[in-house]
Amino acid sequence: MLRSQRGLVLAGVAALVLGLLAPVPGHAASVKKSVALEFDKWYDVDLQDGPVTLHRIRFERKHESMRAKLIRPGNTEPMQDVQVQFEFSNHDKEDWKALIRFSWMDADGKTIDSYSSEENLDDSSDHKGQTITVPTLAYGLDRAKTLAYEISIGR
Repeated sequence: MLRSQRGLVLAGVAALVLGLLAPVPGHAASVKKSVALEFDKWYDVDLQDGPVTLHRIRFERKHESMRAKLIRPGNTEPMQDVQVQFEFSNHDKEDWKALIRFSWMDADGKTIDSYSSEENLDDSSDHKGQTITVPTLAYGLDRAKTLAYEISIGR
């Protein structure tokens, strides 16, 4: 009996290791760009993979971040929200994913802040808008000059 339990445990560990080593369904189409940062401006992306298109993205400065105060209690630095808005179409009958990474940099190219998120692209959507809200230091936003973004879409 002990031998069969050990065999089951070894088989379970082997399955776990093989599962971790198996390739993750990849993001097939991607774009990577660095542009001058302008808030409230739409940047054309036009990234397409089969029935899915990510049309455009924009970064909008919002109000003082109450969320950041909850996440970082005791922080005395002025925080501000940046709302990342993107527009996509998904003409498939299944949801797809978008992996979105972005950073803003100062005039010397030094990264001030960055963020990464995997977002769901709902099926049967046409030019649907979606948002991500990111709290960051207002001081950094005042000095940000460059926006770098990388977006991948896939199943």
